[in-house]
Amino acid sequence: MGDDVELPDAAPPGELIAEYRLTEHEWYAFVRSEDGSFILRFARVCDFVVSPDLAQAEVRLDRGGRNALMPVFAAGALPSFVLVMSFQPLLHASAVNVGDGVVAFVGRSGMGKSTMATLWCASGAILVTDDVLRLTPGASPRCYLGPRQLRLRPAVRELADWFDGEAGSSQTGDGRTAVEFTQSATELAPLEAVVVPLPDRTADKPVVTRLAPLQACTALLSYPRLLGWREARAQAAQFRFMADVAASVPVYQVRVPWGPPFPPDLVGEVHGAFGLPAPRRARHDHAMSAGANAVP
Repeated sequence: MGDDVELPDAAPPGELIAEYRLTEHEWYAFVRSEDGSFILRFARVCDFVVSPDLAQAEVRLDRGGRNALMPVFAAGALPSFVLVMSFQPLLHASAVNVGDGVVAFVGRSGMGKSTMATLWCASGAILVTDDVLRLTPGASPRCYLGPRQLRLRPAVRELADWFDGEAGSSQTGDGRTAVEFTQSATELAPLEAVVVPLPDRTADKPVVTRLAPLQACTALLSYPRLLGWREARAQAAQFRFMADVAASVPVYQVRVPWGPPFPPDLVGEVHGAFGLPAPRRARHDHAMSAGANAVP
């Protein structure tokens, strides 16, 4: 880690690779410098300086900035940038092992990826990764292991209590609760299903729709981990990768009765619609039923 510095409130000089602005003070800009290195600037937080071969990174904290966010970006945005620029396929997904395969939950921030993975873990699945899922290229992709923490938003913070005594928890710089699980020991398990969750507080039961390959490819491309790409070759590679996934792996859109509370039979019903076996046993027999009886 480098020394704290005063970072300019502007994109670094160089060839713009990606840029996204949420608000005037919440934005990022990634550039390729003249020496071939990359600078990933997150406004009022930090710079990551990545070597030309994408093998090393140094962080420079913005003096007086929102430094608590740096670990969040280091765990998600930084590896995503490296994977995309290395022409490796990835999904903006949380994922779990069920049996011999992997189920991935894909969507933009706030669509319930981590919540879905937590519900599945409570029903006996094993965590593969949160937020960033790296795949092998080509048809019939396999899944690399990733972060062993699931980050839950305040609205579903109570789900962390289901694992009291088994999974450690901590607060993250973006105000979420990180729940740390024992991770799957199976590297490169096959991706068996992709789920795009659609949270619905008015629904009584899950509604599962399998998407045709073209619809599935469009859905996967709609939820990139990093927005605002300008680098054409990297974008083209991810398009090819998503087309491969959509052609070889079933992709489902699932309207989910959203809680808390969550229906106690949610996981089994969804897997039944997939035609796949559900997790073999609940790791916490009380977890889903307790959630079902909770006060919204």
